[in-house]
Amino acid sequence: MKILGGLVAIVVLGVAPAALARERVAVYVSAEGDSALAENLSEVIIAKLAEKGAYELVGTKELETSARGIPTVQKEGLDACIALPTCLAELGGRANLRRALLGSVHLRGYEYEVELRLVRTDTFQTEQRKLERTSFEVASLIGGVQAAVVELMDAASRTNAAASNAALVPGLPTLTPTAVAVPPPPPPREAPKAALTDVPPAPPQEGTSWTTYAGFGTAGLAVVAFSAAAIAGGIAASPPGGDTRQERQDDIERREEYATAANVALVAGGILTASAVVFFVWP
Repeated sequence: MKILGGLVAIVVLGVAPAALARERVAVYVSAEGDSALAENLSEVIIAKLAEKGAYELVGTKELETSARGIPTVQKEGLDACIALPTCLAELGGRANLRRALLGSVHLRGYEYEVELRLVRTDTFQTEQRKLERTSFEVASLIGGVQAAVVELMDAASRTNAAASNAALVPGLPTLTPTAVAVPPPPPPREAPKAALTDVPPAPPQEGTSWTTYAGFGTAGLAVVAFSAAAIAGGIAASPPGGDTRQERQDDIERREEYATAANVALVAGGILTASAVVFFVWP
């Protein structure tokens, strides 16, 4: 059991960081001659994506902090840096950003034209692109941006999922049950005949092996672990709540803790199940 406990601890230490780690994605919007509109639309996009809880979102203020000291930013501003592949790559390295969601807003007569691009910071390659046109009304602009960013990020998620094999626990191989061959019982043998006066004493009965107790114990623990994983996973999968962005973010972080607990319990249940099988077939 000490060995089993050590294995579970190793798995916990390996799974917890992977479950908690979310990709950092920058969100930056530029608007011709209207920095306030650009900043407001950045906040709209961040609030909408925060509902999913799939990314750690980096806004304009944090980008400006990370960009301090970059020559292009000092001379021409953050807009110019975002538009240059080398400068964006340097900013991505400083802020630990693999991808950036870049938006540009243009006023075309009585319409807004919004272009959204999901770009790799290291290569400046556009992974997804969405062009949206809305009326001049602010409500229409906000609704159009929200719908476009959800569609764009969902398409990116589907592309990433198609490129990788689905796993039961993210970052870990799927636990595949292994069949254990159990030899058939030997055929019954006829007991030798003996005189009533020559009956030998009955041999002492062998006690139940400790491996049997260990097998039942680990099987019970496996049931408990799988039940805990189901409960924690159900809580983590429910939609986040909260009236403000901060409340939703806090609720998302709590649900990530439940997701981590579910992953750990699931892996522990698999290890306990495999250990129970070993104990039951141990000679």
